[in-house]
Amino acid sequence: MYLNGEGIEILHQPAAHTDGDVIVFFRRSDVLVAGDVLDTNRFPVIDVARGGTINGEISALNRLVDLAIPSVPIVSRDAGTL
Repeated sequence: MYLNGEGIEILHQPAAHTDGDVIVFFRRSDVLVAGDVLDTNRFPVIDVARGGTINGEISALNRLVDLAIPSVPIVSRDAGTL
């Protein structure tokens, strides 16, 4: 899918926080939006009643790690994936 000329990937993450989680990847901007899959203030909440599982959460977090580019010194960039 494209929005404002930018490629956007919407990646379904089954059974993470719930059974309907997605990760949105803005390719040109190099930005990942994780929604309820990632909470930087506490451990992830897994809503078992709505299909969430610990294995699904771990898979979704690993997918984020696989997609993200770490911040490293590169001449053309100051930071990695946001």
